Amino acid sequence: MAQVLAGAKIRRVNQSTAALYQKLMADRKLRITQENKTIIQGVLDLFNKRLQKGTIPQLQQRYGSLDEETNEEEVRELFNSLFAASQADPEAHFRLVAAVYITELRELFWNIYWEQFKVCLLEEKRIADIVVTLDMWFKASGYLVEQYPYVFPEFFTQLPKFLEELKASKNYKVVQKEFEKRLSQKDWYPVIQKYIQSRQNLLSNIWGAVNKL
Repeated sequence: MAQVLAGAKIRRVNQSTAALYQKLMADRKLRITQENKTIIQGVLDLFNKRLQKGTIPQLQQRYGSLDEETNEEEVRELFNSLFAASQADPEAHFRLVAAVYITELRELFWNIYWEQFKVCLLEEKRIADIVVTLDMWFKASGYLVEQYPYVFPEFFTQLPKFLEELKASKNYKVVQKEFEKRLSQKDWYPVIQKYIQSRQNLLSNIWGAVNKL
């Protein structure tokens, strides 16, 4: 067992390794440190593409104690595997955020979060999924806001800058029409409209509104 767990990290594994880890977790006679239990459960959650609620406190403790390099490596792995899978499920999405968000490393967290956000939209063209994700943030229940008091203000503080950077990306024109069309159908769209629309479209809308007066 020592050889199996030596240098173990939370990362994606193949089916045979996942099956081995499941056996280790099911063997109550086997002595496993809490750190190794956290790693094994994190690996299994990655494999199953869904974080268990009970995993979150252990992951929070782990990421609060790791060095920054290992922290970044594992958090990227989690986001690469779970970001897309959690986009239609607010609880799953914010569970992922809660598991890896560490106040002291907030800058690293948001860099990874926005990077994944951009990849999903500009490279993978998952326009509908990104709009759903934004909708989850804007329509989050009071319970979720209370659960994650630092995360929500930081998200909305950074959102305008991110949208402006997104608009300036060379690949944005490929998704622009469909993305902005879907956004415009949301009741919260006026909040971000000035950050996402091109100057030409914004002036056109203003002129249209003036002509209706």
